[in-house]
Amino acid sequence: LQAKFSGKISTTRGYWNLHLKGEQANMKQSETSAKFGSHAIKRAITSKIGIVVGIFLLGLFFTVLSPNFLDATNFFNITRQQSLYVLLALGMTQVIIIGNIDLSVGSCVALCGVIAALFLQKFNNTPLAILLTLCAGTLLGLVNGVATAYFRMPPYIITLATQTIFRGAAMLITGGYPVNVKSEFLVKIGRGNVFGAI
Repeated sequence: LQAKFSGKISTTRGYWNLHLKGEQANMKQSETSAKFGSHAIKRAITSKIGIVVGIFLLGLFFTVLSPNFLDATNFFNITRQQSLYVLLALGMTQVIIIGNIDLSVGSCVALCGVIAALFLQKFNNTPLAILLTLCAGTLLGLVNGVATAYFRMPPYIITLATQTIFRGAAMLITGGYPVNVKSEFLVKIGRGNVFGAI
């Protein structure tokens, strides 16, 4: 009986020792994760502050070179010029968030622009040209999506390939020459003002 009782005691002690070791390991892991998380947050904040400071210094540099740099007209001109890249960045942000990449965005825009310009040049129908351009962009994006999701091809490789294909198709269609188009509606979108100010 004494042997059985001592065996039970040693088993209980062993269990609690293992339990305490497990708890200590979990606590250490939690502390490590917390430290890693705090370091990651600090690095993220530091990198963002560096970008903001860099933009501020760049703006200060151009302000010294030209007093008109901070003028409202110049600000709206820069905003108009960067609006296309902002729209592209909104879409690319979603792609990057899910851990992918798309290198063919610029070429896709170029090919869609060529399609829209040629359609306008031949039929002079702006609403249909816009609809056709949206459909073309959707189809080109679908090519990348299907190759990545269903054929399990690396996004970097497939979009690098489609980048060359789309850009080459645009060059082949136009022969490397600009396509002249007359559309008052598109001119208003690209250069017009809202309420006469923006």
